[in-house]
Amino acid sequence: MVNAFNRASGGEGAECGVCGEVLPPVHHTFCEGCDGPFHLRMMENVQARDCGVVWFDPDTNAMVFLCSNCYQRLTV
Repeated sequence: MVNAFNRASGGEGAECGVCGEVLPPVHHTFCEGCDGPFHLRMMENVQARDCGVVWFDPDTNAMVFLCSNCYQRLTV
């Protein structure tokens, strides 16, 4: 369950919808499946938690962001 958060604030201070830990000011985003916030490293050379995935969808020519919970539901 995702806790209530203010998306206008960027989600900072909200809890990750996957692991439940508080989100830092950077290295988080919102899931396109459930709209919940989750940890995601924005650069490969940074030590940060990843609680989801991002990939390029060739059908829509867009980057897709999914939390681990939604990603698992899609890949089962």
